[in-house]
Amino acid sequence: MHLLGTVKELSETLDYSLNHIDARVQAIEVFLAPRMQSVLGEYRRKYVWAGWDGSRRELKEYIELHTSVVMDAEAFKETLLHEIAHAMTPGDGHGYNWKSACRLIGARPERLASLEESERLGFTSRAKAQIKVVGKCSNCGWEYKRRRAIQQRKQYRHSCGGYRDWE
Repeated sequence: MHLLGTVKELSETLDYSLNHIDARVQAIEVFLAPRMQSVLGEYRRKYVWAGWDGSRRELKEYIELHTSVVMDAEAFKETLLHEIAHAMTPGDGHGYNWKSACRLIGARPERLASLEESERLGFTSRAKAQIKVVGKCSNCGWEYKRRRAIQQRKQYRHSCGGYRDWE
């Protein structure tokens, strides 16, 4: 992994002010991780044993970004802000608090690694090859794509009013 800088340093180079967020989040280091295979970016926090005798634990927080994200300025900014929102709300996933944090810092409150966005960035992964169509809308023909099989074949409605037909 290659260190790109801290959240504060990167926001300054992007001419994007994040002074209103917590100093803990501003100090998080951002790394370039070329070996990432299924995500464009990831916020991680883990405890490591520290001290000469391993007697105390320290919390290490960092953000990893895939190399393809760094090549596109807009994708870099969106992915970095997405991961900063995760750092602001640890353990919330893509829940209500995370969406509020996204709005606070100016990020889109949605998942970024859609199949189309990944293809546009030239991001390939083993997981992408496993995506298959598991159902279609009976009304508009929209395809439901999943990596894993659906366990319970319940009847779901699509936003157009049609029903999901399983394959």
